Amino acid sequence: MHFSASATFALGLLASQAAALNIVKVPKFRAAGLPTYTTTLAAPTTTLATIILTTASPTSSSTSSAATASPTASSNSTLSADLQRALDLHNIYRAAVGNANLTWDDDLAKSAQVWADHLTTVGSLVHDTNPGGQGECLASQSGGTNSYFTNGVQLWLDEKPLYDGQPIRTTGSPNYLNYGHYTQAIWKDTKQVGLAMATSPSGTTFVVARYLPAGNIIGYMPY
Repeated sequence: MHFSASATFALGLLASQAAALNIVKVPKFRAAGLPTYTTTLAAPTTTLATIILTTASPTSSSTSSAATASPTASSNSTLSADLQRALDLHNIYRAAVGNANLTWDDDLAKSAQVWADHLTTVGSLVHDTNPGGQGECLASQSGGTNSYFTNGVQLWLDEKPLYDGQPIRTTGSPNYLNYGHYTQAIWKDTKQVGLAMATSPSGTTFVVARYLPAGNIIGYMPY
């Protein structure tokens, strides 16, 4: 069984900087009871003007996001057990750093489903170049399981040891290419998430997560 993942984020780079970054592979990880994963990140594509709008009033948003952080407050009876666990995993890790829970959003899930369906025709992890201001994490898995969402989210969160608390950056070591899935998942100003999956004729299952507002703003921290 093989599982891989990729993510794209709202990062403020000039066009020349963004063009200089390519998809980069980072080290493999092994979590207890899970297969070996490979993680990749796509080059940032958000314009500087969009980032100025996205990062407005960081103080007020930071204050409100840390108001309550209970990993069980976001239970949604309409979700499958796998989806609920994936949501809970987000919120357990968010609570650990004092950030408020994410809530499930059906519209984000619909956007994620459209892209997951598209990935089954492409056959590989390719990012949406026009995600409408949403953060995006991708994962794929070959082989049967009842926990596609849980496995994908845990993969992203397993990057936590690679993040040492610095503002988001694209140079130096480590940089967001090493930990960007984790910081998007716990980003303090991100409030909503939706996930979806689709399986290709070859048997590869693609998992897509969409976040609003998008995280990983250069120069800012996730908590």
